[in-house]
Amino acid sequence: MTNFRLKATITLTLATIAVVLLAVSGDYLSLDFIQQNIEALKQEYNSAPIAFAVAFIGFYLLFVALYLPGPFVLNLLAGAIFGPLVGTVLASLAAALGSVVAFAVSRYILYDAVRGRFPGQAISMDKTIEEKGSFYVLLLRLMPGLPVGLTNLLMGVTSISAMTFFTATLIGVVPWIGFYVVAGGELASIRTPGDIVSLEMCLIALALILLLALGHWLSKRLSDPRTPIRRRGHFV
Repeated sequence: MTNFRLKATITLTLATIAVVLLAVSGDYLSLDFIQQNIEALKQEYNSAPIAFAVAFIGFYLLFVALYLPGPFVLNLLAGAIFGPLVGTVLASLAAALGSVVAFAVSRYILYDAVRGRFPGQAISMDKTIEEKGSFYVLLLRLMPGLPVGLTNLLMGVTSISAMTFFTATLIGVVPWIGFYVVAGGELASIRTPGDIVSLEMCLIALALILLLALGHWLSKRLSDPRTPIRRRGHFV
C-alpha cells in the first residue's frame, strides 16, 4: 500500500470512529434533542449564516460518505433552520458531495476490495453505465430503498467520471430530500416519522410517486432491446 493510501485509510478510519462516537453519544441526532435546541441552533445560524451553512454541509456529507444514520433528521433540521428552498439546496448539495467522497474512496483506495467483494454487481453496473451513462445514476437516485452506500462504492469502480456522478446524484436526490426538508418546517410538532402528514406533504408525496412511476417506466423503456439507444444513454 502506498503512503498516500495508507494515510488516507488511517484518516478515514479515525473519521469514522469520531463520527460514530458523536452520533451514538448524547443522542445528538434524535428528534427530541434537536427540538429542544432548535431555537439555539437558529440563533447560531442567524449570527453566522455562512459558517453555519458550511458546517452543516460538512457534517451532513460525512454521514453520507460513511453511510451512517442521521441524514433523515438532518433533512428535517435543514427545513426548520434554513427554510424549504435553501434547506433543500444545502442538504442536496451535502448529500451529493458525501456520495462523491465515498465514490472517490472506492475508486482510489478500495478499488480492488470493492471489485473483489462484489464482482458480479460491479461488472453489471459498469456495463449499464456504458450503455446508459448518467441517466442510470439518476434512476438509481430516484428509486427508494436502494442501499446508497453500496451504490456509491460500486459507482466508484465503474467508468463514470466523478463530475458526471456528482451532477446526476445532485439532481436525483432533490425530490426525496426536498420532501423531508419541507416537513422540517413543522419540526416542533414532529414526534415520530408518522407525524409528517399534511395536505402539502401528501401532494408532494403524490408527486414523488408519479416521479417514481415515470422513472420505472423509463428504466424499462431503456432496457427494451427494441428501443433505439446508443452509448451513454442518448436517444438516436
